[in-house]
Parts: sequence; structure tokens; C-alpha cells
Amino acid sequence: MRTRLLLLFMILPWGLKAQLNQSFKYQTNPPLLHSFVVLKSDSELQVMGEVTFFKEDMLQYRAEYALTNDEAGNTVFSAGVIPESQIVQREQLGTYGYTLDLSAYVKEATFLFISFIHKETNETYTIYRNLNGIDTCPFYFERQFIPHQYPYLRNNDRLKIRALDKRMAPIWVYGYKSQFPQADPPMLITKAQANIPVDTVFTLLVNDTFIPPFEGIFIFKPDSAASTGRSLLVTNPFYPDVKLQEKVREPLVYITTKEEWEELNQGTDIKLQLDKFWLALLPNQERAKSTIKAFYQNVSLANELFTTYKEGWKTDMGMIYIIYGAPTKVLNYGTKEEWIYLSEENNSVLSFTFVHAPTLFSASAYSLIREKKYKNSWYPTIDLWRKGRK
Repeated sequence: MRTRLLLLFMILPWGLKAQLNQSFKYQTNPPLLHSFVVLKSDSELQVMGEVTFFKEDMLQYRAEYALTNDEAGNTVFSAGVIPESQIVQREQLGTYGYTLDLSAYVKEATFLFISFIHKETNETYTIYRNLNGIDTCPFYFERQFIPHQYPYLRNNDRLKIRALDKRMAPIWVYGYKSQFPQADPPMLITKAQANIPVDTVFTLLVNDTFIPPFEGIFIFKPDSAASTGRSLLVTNPFYPDVKLQEKVREPLVYITTKEEWEELNQGTDIKLQLDKFWLALLPNQERAKSTIKAFYQNVSLANELFTTYKEGWKTDMGMIYIIYGAPTKVLNYGTKEEWIYLSEENNSVLSFTFVHAPTLFSASAYSLIREKKYKNSWYPTIDLWRKGRK
């Protein structure tokens, strides 16, 4: 499994973030995947991270951290190397975990940067976190004795609640069954989200086990009045893959006409409706198979990379990723991210800008800046999918 990461390329020594091509973030074979959980209280600041290397081993890298008071990384008041003794290999091949105690800076630090730097090439892969973000809490989730790094949880899994202080007050849990809608096309103005009623509220103590009572989004808060919290999307046992028939049908809303979509949702035999749709669209079976495989590979990757308070395929980023594929270039500007698609066939350039829009439901949500001009590329690209040429 992969999780969406904010990977940034930085110039050493620590300094201004460079807006370089970060398209490797969304490639199927990235050099590494890295995430970390921040635990923060009035007196403690702990970091627990996990990194998986796909092309080389940890031995080819060194790990460094920097604490700053600005998101650009210009003002560094503490930096150092994470000792190799604190980086422990996990059972999964190429995966390592580490811990970092930064409690001495709990009152000063605003942003934390952690980098894995190639010892020979100096290629640097950095993720950073706002230490005052809405997902910064004194507790975390643990699965099979390992910190849980994913924004989702399969409904047949269980998590332990862990915390800096074992005597911590009960953690409040708010559960919502609501199914959030998929993203609107990029040229349409999105309607404001209506208030969603909570379906369940309960408390958990440190070392209790969280057993999902239903599928949906769950918000965990250190107290009922807290403005910070952690969220988990509880979903089916196959996620992020798409195997359940009703889940196979849902993403087709992006490439169907209104009439086709209504027909797909008629009757009880979902497989029959799906087969009928694809064969009517692509009579050539080989082309149909390759198109179906490519489409659902994009859906699965969107789920892996962009899950927030709803499935990754439903998000703005997930929608663009499914239809247009991985971007040629990705530029990150802290609070926004720009995706650029370059076409060699007609020498065209298409770009999408996403703005960081955190909510209590998710600290990592991004919203697309929609523009009417996108209809000029949206409909032709949809047509390519429908003709099996994407």
C-alpha cells in the first residue's frame, strides 16, 4: 500500500524550497515512499516515521531533519542527522521505521522537515509538516505494533490507541456514515458541502482497540471541544484496489453520459450492466480489456495517493489523475500544488492548480481551482477513454 506524500526537493544546505519537477510523487515506481506521524503535547514533541525504498536500500541514504519557523525552510534554528541506531528495519522488505524526540523545541518549532539524502548523488527527498496543523495530536494509531500511517482503514482491521501520556483523558470519536459525492468536472463550480449530521459519538481510552462500527469517516479528538484531531476513512477490505462490483461501477460516472449512467444503475445484476456498457462502447474485446485495465489502475492509484475524508477517486486530485493520468510535472508552492501536462503530439501545455483546503474531516484535502476553459480538454480526453485510445 502507498499513501499520498508531500515529497519536496530541497537544496542543501537547508534553505529555500525549490519549485522543481516533483512528478515522481505520482509515478507507479517512485524511488521511495516516506511518511511520519507527529505527536505533540505541551511538553513533548515526538516523531514516528516510516520509509520504503523501491530502487535502493537505506544504506545508500542518510536521514536529516530541520526545524524552522517558516514554510519555505529559510530560517532554521535546529538541524541534525537522525542516527542510524534509531532507524529500524521492518519485516516488509525495504521498509524502515524511525523515532525522533524533539521535545526540547516543542515551544519554538512551527515546521519540521525530514529528508532522505542519497550519499553519492545528493538527491534529496523531503517531507515537511506544520507542527501546529489540525492533525497534530498527543495520540496516534497502532496496527500490529507499528504506527498506522494511512488515512484509511479496512473495515476488517483493528487499531490500538496509543499516546504520549498513558493517563490521557478519553479520546472522543465522531463517526459519519455519509457517502461524500465525487468531484465535479473541472469546468463546473462546486457546490458548498452541506452540514453533515454525526451518526455516532463515543470515547476510547489509551490502549483501547478501535473496532469500526460501520464504514465511513471517523474523527478522533483529544477532547470534545478540540480544534485538532486525526481522521480515518473506514472502507472495504480490498481498498485501495477496486474489486467489489458496486465499487467498480461508481468511477464510471466520470466517462459516461447521463443516459448511460442511469442505465448502469438499473437492475440488480451489476456485472451484466458493466459488461453491456463496455462492450457497447468498445466492441473489440482486446481493446476493451486494455482500456478497462488502464482505467481501474488509475482508480486504484488515485485511492492510494489521494484518500482524504472520501475515497481517493472521488477527490479533485483523484478525478484529474484518473482522466489525464500522472502529470508530466508537479510544482509545489506550500499551500498549493500545480500539475502540468505536456503533450508531444500537439506541443500543448495543460495545467491544474490545487489549493490546500484542510478541514476537520481531513488535514490533507486539496481543492481544484475550477475554470471554464477546461471543457476544451475535458471532453476530448473523455472521448479518448470511450474510444479505447487513452
